[in-house]
Amino acid sequence: MLAHLDEHITITELADMLGISSTSLKI
Repeated sequence: MLAHLDEHITITELADMLGISSTSLKI
C-alpha cells in the first residue's frame, strides 16, 4: 500500500502533511 503511495508521494511528504517529524518515523 505504501509502495503504491510512494509513486505519487514520499513518506517524508506524507509525514509532513500529518505533522509528524521524519526522525520520529526512524526510517
